Amino acid sequence: MTVLDIYTGAGYNTEILSAAVGPSGLVYAQNYHYVLQLINGARHQAMLARLAKNRLPNVRYMVVNPEDMPFENSVDMVYWGFNMHDIYNSDKAYIGEAGVQLFLQGMYRALKPGGVLGVSDHVGEKGYDNVKFHRLEPRIMKEMLVKAGFKIDATSDLLGNLNDDHSQSIYADGLRYKTDRILIRAFKPE
Repeated sequence: MTVLDIYTGAGYNTEILSAAVGPSGLVYAQNYHYVLQLINGARHQAMLARLAKNRLPNVRYMVVNPEDMPFENSVDMVYWGFNMHDIYNSDKAYIGEAGVQLFLQGMYRALKPGGVLGVSDHVGEKGYDNVKFHRLEPRIMKEMLVKAGFKIDATSDLLGNLNDDHSQSIYADGLRYKTDRILIRAFKPE
């Protein structure tokens, strides 16, 4: 398989995807240019360190903005993990629904017809400050996917946490890495 890991950050999911596709597969790990500045480039540097000495030989790292993605109907699967809220809630480079749509359009172009898109994020709830809490309502996620032309195939609460009532930041003590999260599987129609 050829997989595209969108907004990879430091590459945690890239490493998992690299193992999953094996030596005959290929993973493209993408960050957009803002990541070079984010936290003084710490995530970019961590990604470079992860790849040092050809440690993940089936991974190709690229820093490219979503509208400049170099793929056209050539990727089997795209994964966008825990970042849609960053774009939707952003006051930086890519903002709100328009920013999310730019990312999704790049993914749509990249995928082969019938290709799979996996999206995960921290569950937000209407009535809470999802911008401050770094969350996004699943309803909004689904609306964004459909608007971009994807067909939603399934959702999962595999990463769910019933003890997270959505009223705190994902960085709150005791909650970090234990938030209520949703997984959505969608596909590009054939």
